[in-house]
Amino acid sequence: YGQSQYYYHLQKVLKNKDVVMHLEYTPAEKIMVDFAGKKYHYVDLQTGERMSCEVFIATLPYSGLLFCIAVPSQKTASFLHACNQMLKYVGGATQTILCDNLRTAVTKSDKYEPTFTDLCYHLSEHYATTFSAARPGKPRDKAMVEKAVSIIYQNIYAPLRKQVFKSIAEVNHHFRIRLDKVNVQSYKGSTFSRRDLFEQQERALLRELPAAPCLLKHGTTITVQRNYHIQLREDGLYYSVPWQYVGKKVKVWYDQK
Repeated sequence: YGQSQYYYHLQKVLKNKDVVMHLEYTPAEKIMVDFAGKKYHYVDLQTGERMSCEVFIATLPYSGLLFCIAVPSQKTASFLHACNQMLKYVGGATQTILCDNLRTAVTKSDKYEPTFTDLCYHLSEHYATTFSAARPGKPRDKAMVEKAVSIIYQNIYAPLRKQVFKSIAEVNHHFRIRLDKVNVQSYKGSTFSRRDLFEQQERALLRELPAAPCLLKHGTTITVQRNYHIQLREDGLYYSVPWQYVGKKVKVWYDQK
C-alpha cells in the first residue's frame, strides 16, 4: 500500500475497534462532579496579589442542569462546602454522586471497588446518598461533566474574562448570575431548557435534604477509661460510652458543634 491507502485502511480498522456504549440516564439517579482544569483568579485587596482558586462543577446528566462554584482549593473543607452548596442549589440529593478519582474523595482507585475518604462516607450518611468513582485511566462514564466543564468555560469564564474581582464571594456572585442564565437558556432546536426539564421530570424524584448542611468532622482514636468515659482534648469534657468498651481503643468523630 501507498501511504494514503495505508492510513485509509488503518482508520477503518480503528473505527470498528473504538466502540462506545450508549449511556441512558435516569432522572434523579446521579449527579456528576469534577473540578475544572483551568483555575480562576481574583485580586487580594490588601496585598494586590493575584490569587488563584479552584472551580467545582456539577451536572445532572438527565436534565443537564449545571452548577459551579469557586472554592479556595481542592482540600477537604472546600470540597465539603462545594458539595453542600451544590445540593442546596439543586434542592435535593440524587441516589449517587459520581466523582473523578480526586484525592479528597478517593483514597484507593479501583475499576470495581474504589475506597473513599471518610468525608465521602460522612456526606453519604448525612444526605442519604452514595459516592461512586469514575474508572481510573481514561474513563468514558463521566462525559457529561466534561461537557459541562466546556459549557462553563464558554458561558461563564469567557464573558467574565475582562472583569477583575476582589474576593471569592464576588466571583461566586457573578458566577451565579451567569449560571442561572445558562440553565434557563433553551436547548438548541428546542423550546425547553435545562431548568424546565429538571423542574418537570427530576426535582420531585430527588431525596429531601436534611435541615442543616453537613459539617466537617474531625476524627481521633481514644482509649476508653475504666469509668467507661472518653475525654476530648478540644473541650476537656467527658463522654460516656457502653461499658463493654472499657480499655479498648475507639474511633471518635466530632464536629465543631
